[in-house]
Amino acid sequence: MKIAFGDTSKGWTDRLGDPVVAQAERLFAYRQERIQLIDPELLGEPGWDILLYAFITAGSSRVCRPEALAKELRLSSDAIRNWIERLAERDLLQDCGATTRITPHGEAIMRRLLNAHLKDMARELGAGDGLIQFSSGSVPEGE
Repeated sequence: MKIAFGDTSKGWTDRLGDPVVAQAERLFAYRQERIQLIDPELLGEPGWDILLYAFITAGSSRVCRPEALAKELRLSSDAIRNWIERLAERDLLQDCGATTRITPHGEAIMRRLLNAHLKDMARELGAGDGLIQFSSGSVPEGE
């Protein structure tokens, strides 16, 4: 099972328009592929995967549903609900019952982390620090 958010033949950024959302989608797809190869019990990070999924769905105008998360992450509904509650307590997600969405605070944190990842990749590929800042939200350095 591989998450399919659509046609990637044009490239992630071209298709989505937002390179930070595209990076989140790539990371999520890699993690899903990894689950196919290695027992997910050995590699669990459901909180991160849930945040990635919520960030991707928000950035691509789709709805994040707990039952879809449970299926994608191979977790029980109860486990997903527990993680959603924990993430909501920290103002990273908003639990809307049948749907879940990333909060502005959660989105700002994800953009900061994903921007750092993109910058590191650009540096590794020789692009230096000339990468455009893609963030639309800000999080204080101390968080």
